[in-house]
Amino acid sequence: MLDINSFFSGIDNLYKFLTIGGIIMVFTSLVYPLEKEQLIKIEIITNEQEQALLNNEITNTLKAARKLHLKSTSYKTKIDSLKKLDQSKHLFEIKKTQETFNLSHLKLKEKQTEIETKQIIINYHNKRIIQLRKNAQNYSQYTTLLKCIGIASFILGLFFWVKSTYTSEKLKKEELKKLKRT
Repeated sequence: MLDINSFFSGIDNLYKFLTIGGIIMVFTSLVYPLEKEQLIKIEIITNEQEQALLNNEITNTLKAARKLHLKSTSYKTKIDSLKKLDQSKHLFEIKKTQETFNLSHLKLKEKQTEIETKQIIINYHNKRIIQLRKNAQNYSQYTTLLKCIGIASFILGLFFWVKSTYTSEKLKKEELKKLKRT
């Protein structure tokens, strides 16, 4: 003979699962996008800070380039005046002046390369932020769907769980009445 109470208790577990699954889906659809949005905000803040540092570095490098340009005219004048004098006596000083200028020029070139590298990194971060925003928009479509399914699952699960419990209790009462009669 089929035991109706065990049948309803098995279905009862299914409805509990639907209800709890609906709650989890709604909770996930609320928390996950917030986590992604926080990641995007952190990326934006980091990128803005790196951009500000790079702008400051560019400004300092431009100042150094202007100073080097001013020094280059004084170096050129000094070298030309030393060349007009006896070259053998001032050859060491000419080489030293040229080496100092070349070293300053080399440092400036290295700084320019470093700035260009940092600019490439910042451009990468900008593109990453754009992609993260696109992903967040895609997530919002999925989370809306997940919310709808979660809410429907919760409501249906809860409704049928209550109905199943009510029907099970009703059947138990009828069985008790039958047992009392016999």
